[in-house]
Amino acid sequence: MLLMMSCGKQKSDVVEATGIIESTEVRVSALVSGQVRSVLAEEGKIVSHGDTLLFIDDTDYRFQAAQAKAGFDLASAQYRLLRRGARAEDFEIAKESLQNASVTLQNATSDFQRLEPLYRTGGVSEKIYTDAKARVESASTQFSSAKANFEKVRNGARLEELEAAKARLEQAEAMWQAAEKKVSDCIVRAPLSGVITAKSIEQGEVALQSATLFRIAETKKIKLKIFVPEPDLPRIHLGDSATLKTDADDGKTYTARVSYISPKAEFTPKNVQTKEDRVRQVFEIWLEAENLSGDLKAGLTAEATLHIK
Repeated sequence: MLLMMSCGKQKSDVVEATGIIESTEVRVSALVSGQVRSVLAEEGKIVSHGDTLLFIDDTDYRFQAAQAKAGFDLASAQYRLLRRGARAEDFEIAKESLQNASVTLQNATSDFQRLEPLYRTGGVSEKIYTDAKARVESASTQFSSAKANFEKVRNGARLEELEAAKARLEQAEAMWQAAEKKVSDCIVRAPLSGVITAKSIEQGEVALQSATLFRIAETKKIKLKIFVPEPDLPRIHLGDSATLKTDADDGKTYTARVSYISPKAEFTPKNVQTKEDRVRQVFEIWLEAENLSGDLKAGLTAEATLHIK
């Protein structure tokens, strides 16, 4: 919330204005849902970037990560097997199976050819003839299957099979990484340095994904929004230096710089008391200052002096 005063007196080498100090405030949300195991931060606590604020129970997420890791290991093994091709013993087994299937087919064909003329003359029954014919058809199917398997073992996996196996491996890896990230997200950390201004969760409660858990106000850097009259605008540029002081610091000054200049004019804000000042055209300007000591508190009124070249 911004409460601004109109600009004050002006000098040839400075522009003076008054505003309310503000700080950047961020909401810290849960990236995963789960029961809160412990809370390490309270309102008013000063935290640094990366500090742990809260733990969410990660038991279920660890199980999911272990399952995803197993899927990745399986896909990796299958891909490596296809790339290496068949082992020597696999080749010999496939070759032997083909040879056996060939012998079986030859024997079945020979028996059928011997029985066929006898069947035509009534020397054998129809069942014997039909069974012999079925054995030929079955042996032929087994031979074709053994031959296809032998060719596959001898020639290795096709390019399409390798590409499909690689895609399955990459998919399994992505699922594993996503599962591991959920485990990591169970630790809620401070996204910036500052002071905790609000906490909305307690130990034992269930944190919902995207729900706000904390609010953190940045303390190392503050902002001050001021308004300057139109005639002074050509003399103000981004990066220009300024000094700030508050009544609370008994005349102590702080260094600031111009970080934003509005591209359009507006009328002086309504909180200015006199009608004469309210109808003046002004431009919004943001000043930014380091606040390493933490003395510049959000909400304090500050007087800004811009040093004009």
